[in-house]
Amino acid sequence: MKNYSRSTQNARPKIDSLGPRPFCNSLAHFFLLTCHCGKISLSFRVDRMDAEKCEFLAGDESIEIIPKLNADEIHLISADVGPFEAGVGTRVPLWLALLLRKKHYCTIVTPNWLSPDELRRYLVAETENAGLTELPNYFFEIAHILVREAHEDLLESDLVKTLVQDLWDRREAKLRTSIVKFLSQKNVSHARLDYVQPTEVVAARPTLAACKQIARLVANIHDSQQSQT
Repeated sequence: MKNYSRSTQNARPKIDSLGPRPFCNSLAHFFLLTCHCGKISLSFRVDRMDAEKCEFLAGDESIEIIPKLNADEIHLISADVGPFEAGVGTRVPLWLALLLRKKHYCTIVTPNWLSPDELRRYLVAETENAGLTELPNYFFEIAHILVREAHEDLLESDLVKTLVQDLWDRREAKLRTSIVKFLSQKNVSHARLDYVQPTEVVAARPTLAACKQIARLVANIHDSQQSQT
């Protein structure tokens, strides 16, 4: 891929050979291709959400990049992105930003909410509030992807990783306490918890399942004691 500049050539090159969007292995289980009597059918299978699928969904979130070349716009199914001008920031889906970065076509701009100052503000708010603090969409998924795939582009990546982990630990403790408290109330059939991130729901599922089992055992013991009396 040649690095074109406007000073040497006015025509914009096309960013080609990007390939399809990476499709995680677990998501491949969503679709089943069946061949029977010469007929091919595509069926949809619902699996449980996991962390890998959450990251896949987070890939559609918009993020700013700084292109390293001039290029025509890219026509995607969801929208058109570009045209690209070297040194001028533009927004693209996260998955596309990662592909362009791997080919050294751009650098990724750290989101404002992922700066150390903003992360400290979230930590303070999480400590002061009884409930969960509102975070940007797919906060933990995007943070994990950027720390793993583009840590050179992040400002103070090691500090960011530590602050995100601290924020995760505080929110996880709140969720665990809320689940146990909710399941201990026999007269309540449902509850609402705002600002839960998708990956937090995935992480809380084993705790919720274990608490349900414990609550069921306690209820059985209580019923047996009452029947004996």
